[in-house]
Amino acid sequence: MAAKLGWWVAGSLVVGVVIGRLSGPHEPAGATTSSAEAAHPNRSSGRGGEAAASSGTRFSRLQQEIRGASPDKVPGVLYRALESADPNERSALVGQCLAAMDASNWKTCLDQFTQITRRTGRENYEDWKACLFRTGQVGGEEALNFYKSDGLASQTTQSWQALYGWSSSDPAAARQWIDQLQASAPDQYHRLMPALTAGAALKDPEEGFRLLSTLPEDERQNCVGHFTWNLVQNEGLDRAVSWMKEVSLQAGDAPGPYANAVTSEVLDKVFWSAGNTGGVKELVARMAEINPVVKMDDNRIRQAMGKFHDANSGLNLLAGLSQEPSMREQSESPALVATAVAGAVQRGPAKVADWFAHHPDAPFLEPAAVQACQQLQSRGLTSEVDRVLQALPTDAARSSVSAALGR
Repeated sequence: MAAKLGWWVAGSLVVGVVIGRLSGPHEPAGATTSSAEAAHPNRSSGRGGEAAASSGTRFSRLQQEIRGASPDKVPGVLYRALESADPNERSALVGQCLAAMDASNWKTCLDQFTQITRRTGRENYEDWKACLFRTGQVGGEEALNFYKSDGLASQTTQSWQALYGWSSSDPAAARQWIDQLQASAPDQYHRLMPALTAGAALKDPEEGFRLLSTLPEDERQNCVGHFTWNLVQNEGLDRAVSWMKEVSLQAGDAPGPYANAVTSEVLDKVFWSAGNTGGVKELVARMAEINPVVKMDDNRIRQAMGKFHDANSGLNLLAGLSQEPSMREQSESPALVATAVAGAVQRGPAKVADWFAHHPDAPFLEPAAVQACQQLQSRGLTSEVDRVLQALPTDAARSSVSAALGR
């Protein structure tokens, strides 16, 4: 699939690819307050009479104004959209304004973020980043040269987001622009290359893969994190996992830094998505799929356990892996069982016995029960030790565990 995500999701997309506040809104050279004041000449630093109108009425009215606004009127409506206190309404209105941005008004639209902060103190950082993304889409080379004129080193967020947006629209043209930096500003070339490949992955992953293939390995490695995030946003984990396996097979038995970086980033996304949604069943299936190509060793399974939040999630993961023929032996690793038990006892000692009651066929049941009881006993939780023993499925299992405890 070569899905093109709409510019209007840029606000959510740019959150994941730029970490930390690098700089504040940029004021274009020669900008004045005239655009904002012309749009609302009687406005003070507050919201004035318009604040008395209901939020829904104001929202609907601004939506209509945006739809009917000529390009020269869009900046003024954008300013008013930025005044909206409700974050969902503001995001929707700003998104519609950004859709109306074009090559004739992007500078003035961008200036509204400076004006509203200067006049009212309002802060709209994520909307500002979305606007920067859009300036790259509609302004292209002109936008990047505009940020470059003030020095790329001082326009880090602006240039990154704009190049990201430009590449999501026209990666070939964006590539020509950034290649000019390779000799004149190699540090900026290295900093911005991930934006180029990220935008390409957002536009068309296949085009993104082709672009990556033209880069030297150190630059490909530099781009892996942002590229992976945008690949998943565009086509999901299935395509990312497929890419990881392709890279791993090409690397063979001696993977280099690039192949290792791809494996690390993709697996982190796989584990994170399961851990944050409680998707043990889905993770087990995916790990079994990956294992023949990228070995799910103890360290990687332990990494997966660490993404979950439920007390018994580590034990649940091992129980699920034990049902996969290619993973059964790994699921019984004493080191992994110890990690899973320790996590269960630490996070929810009262839930440990319940896990044993619901997993009577787990192949590592007895060694896990011994470790669980020992750890519960060391905490003085004798009643929980008794509950674990009672939850074991057979008298033989209870006798074996009791003997290991010295009972």
